Amino acid sequence: MMINKGKLGDERVFSEQQILRAQTPTSTLAAKNGLFYGYGLGVYSTLHKGFQFYGHGGTTAGHLADFRYSSELKSGFVVLINANNNKALSDIKRLLSNYLIKGLPKPDVGRGGVIAKNIPDNIFVVRSSTRFRNSYPYNQLLNVKRLI
Repeated sequence: MMINKGKLGDERVFSEQQILRAQTPTSTLAAKNGLFYGYGLGVYSTLHKGFQFYGHGGTTAGHLADFRYSSELKSGFVVLINANNNKALSDIKRLLSNYLIKGLPKPDVGRGGVIAKNIPDNIFVVRSSTRFRNSYPYNQLLNVKRLI
């Protein structure tokens, strides 16, 4: 349904505007200035080799989960593992993402491209969550990414 922008088969369950709002970050200064990268409403965006995916993950004792999708690619995946092994989950997501983009030309992610509108050519962002307050300072230091 997320891949099809709110449609399940031929039936519309959510409007395209509702899906777009879920995918659109608005709470950061970068988002308010046109950067379409970050956390929306229960869905966050991420880049993999220039391709934008949306998804959400979760964890509970002994289990990890994540889902990713791309409406542009018309595909996605769900990963559920019964182990507290973040490296394994990351490796699986990377392999599946690589499979989905195999043979496709790299998209433009720069100014006016997939993630940015009216943004300087060089931008660094910190992707972090205040959900885990004890690790917040470390997130600020370790999660800096150059996007453009």
